[in-house]
Parts: sequence; structure tokens; C-alpha cells
Amino acid sequence: MKIFLSALSVFLSLDCFSQNREAVSDSLYAIETIELKDSSIFLTEINNDDIGMKLFSNPAYKNTTLQLRLRAPQFLTIDLIDANGIVVKTILSKQYNGQDPSIYIETSGLPAGDYLVRVLAESGNVIAAKVLKVMR
Repeated sequence: MKIFLSALSVFLSLDCFSQNREAVSDSLYAIETIELKDSSIFLTEINNDDIGMKLFSNPAYKNTTLQLRLRAPQFLTIDLIDANGIVVKTILSKQYNGQDPSIYIETSGLPAGDYLVRVLAESGNVIAAKVLKVMR
């Protein structure tokens, strides 16, 4: 893994592997901001040309909607991760065939704080992520 720093943005070059550890691709993801919390790095956003991702409303009080723009049919898993890196819940694992889904996410049972909405491809690679701020 290589990290390139500049004044305005950070780029993370990831060597992607399939489940049997064969190299699949060398992808470049733009990360808009990085926050340091308790000496660990918390990624706030990962953008990828293959998927568009919006969260509204953000911050969320009772719920939010995740809107995805998919360029090709694909199987996705969407997880909600807390600031400690723990998967709080898997929102869904589903095949999408050409539609751009809007996914309702219930947040009323979550403590206030920052969460990462992470989108995984069927291979297990992270293809997009956005920070969700839950308020009370």
C-alpha cells in the first residue's frame, strides 16, 4: 500500500486481491479527508469512478437514505461501521442489475457519533465509503 500526501487531497493506492490472493487490480481511490482519532486513521470518504454515493440527510437523526449510482450490475454489501472500526450492522447484501438503488438506513437506535457507510464489491474490496454523522 502506498500513500501520497498533498496539501488538498490524499490518495491511497491499493493492490486489490481476490479471495485466493491473486492480484486483481491496482486501484486509486481519492480520500477527501483523514482525521486522526486516538492515534488511528479514520477515513472519512472514499470516491471511486465506478460508483456514485450520496447520503441524505447527513447528519441523521432517525434515518438517512443512501443513494447509489452504479455503472454496471454488481453484488454489493453495505456495512455501517463505528469510529472504532467495528461493523455495527450489515445494511444489506444484494445483487443489483442496472438499477440505481436508494437504500433506507435506520439510525434511531444508534448512539450519537460518526459512522462509516462502507460499500463492498462481491470480491470483498471496498469500492466506496462515506461518513455518516448520527445526532441525538
